[in-house]
Amino acid sequence: MKTTLRLMMALSLMAAGMASAALISYDGANYGPVGALEGLNGNASQWASAWSGTNAVIADSLAYTNVTILQTEGNAFKIVGTIAAPYTESYRTLQTNGFESVTTNIGGVTYFGKGGAIVWLSFLARNDGADAQESAGVFLYKDATQAAMVGIRWNSTKWGAAIAPSAGQSTPIISTNTATVFIVAQLQTRPDEQPTWDSWAKIYVNPSLTAFNEAVFDLQSYGSGATQLRFNRIALRGSKQMTIDELRLGTTAADVMPTVPEPAAGLLLALPALLRYCRRTR
Repeated sequence: MKTTLRLMMALSLMAAGMASAALISYDGANYGPVGALEGLNGNASQWASAWSGTNAVIADSLAYTNVTILQTEGNAFKIVGTIAAPYTESYRTLQTNGFESVTTNIGGVTYFGKGGAIVWLSFLARNDGADAQESAGVFLYKDATQAAMVGIRWNSTKWGAAIAPSAGQSTPIISTNTATVFIVAQLQTRPDEQPTWDSWAKIYVNPSLTAFNEAVFDLQSYGSGATQLRFNRIALRGSKQMTIDELRLGTTAADVMPTVPEPAAGLLLALPALLRYCRRTR
């Protein structure tokens, strides 16, 4: 009986550990109303404000599978930009409390971008616009100043990134219309002790969810002028139409690449070791 109880407790603790995550912020567009994004405030504890701006939530949901399945929920965000109405924007301020290892305080305001620190950004994206010269994607802002972007750069047909004030670079991967991609970005702020270096972004397009290799990336885009990448806001911004979903910011790659849990398989694999443990503790 005692062995059974110990086993049940161990299984419960393991399941809880497998389900845990350490995201900074997440928004999967899991909103009941379809329409204006303005004022919506999902996962409010992970953010410092609701959404503001002119983009929308649509009755759609992007998905990504690479051996296993990326966790998703709800609807999707729609950047509604057109050439006639350039750069529609929606902003949300990030919650910075509790992330001292990757934040820095400047003039009483806390920003992500501590010297040498790395954060990870991920999202699903679908290029819905045929305007080859237009731009759209996920932007990072330091207050009202653009700090970085990940998406389709101006006058490009490929997925890419830019660290301000650099114009950025593109991956070799063409942003085919109606095709969903999963984009992961590793963002590092220039170390304080290296005043001549630049901040950079490594971009991974459609990476493996089960065998992610940090060293294998599609692009490393550098800033210029010894930039310090610092930000406290995320924006969905564009002058072309794009669908964005499953927006995540974290301190590790695992934080922003959660897969649909398979607890039964994991617990079965661990069962022999747990049984041996329980026998030893009789």
